[in-house]
Amino acid sequence: MRVWSNGGWASRETLAMFVDGLLVPFVRHGCRFVVIGSAARMLCGDAVEPSDLDLVVDADPAMRPGLVASFDEVDGRVVTRHGWRSPGDVSRSLPWDWGFTVQTGLGPVDVISRLIDGTGIDDHERVATVATLWCGTSVRVHPTSRVA
Repeated sequence: MRVWSNGGWASRETLAMFVDGLLVPFVRHGCRFVVIGSAARMLCGDAVEPSDLDLVVDADPAMRPGLVASFDEVDGRVVTRHGWRSPGDVSRSLPWDWGFTVQTGLGPVDVISRLIDGTGIDDHERVATVATLWCGTSVRVHPTSRVA
């Protein structure tokens, strides 16, 4: 079921399904990540409606198989010059040093290993807090746009 289209959510419940549906596989596969941006603000209680999910990830080669497996679970696809491909099919050529966008059956996800200000997973994890998803799973969030 697609819960995001044309930049909007069908309802708060479908937004919850999107966030839970995407983040739980990352937790299950042992991925190291921090939710940032408006989705993080929403998970911390702000009345915002994110247009996508922004994740700062640990893109170390040892962590990549878990990230790819997580996206495979949610039918993730990246745009390449050859069309839409699964992250597993193109994982060796993805721009792991900076980031990329994955379109999923639930909605868009920005996968970021290094932000334009030079911050990465270690910086965001250091200042992150814990938020509990609607399903009860806890995730790390950093609800501000910059590292303090």
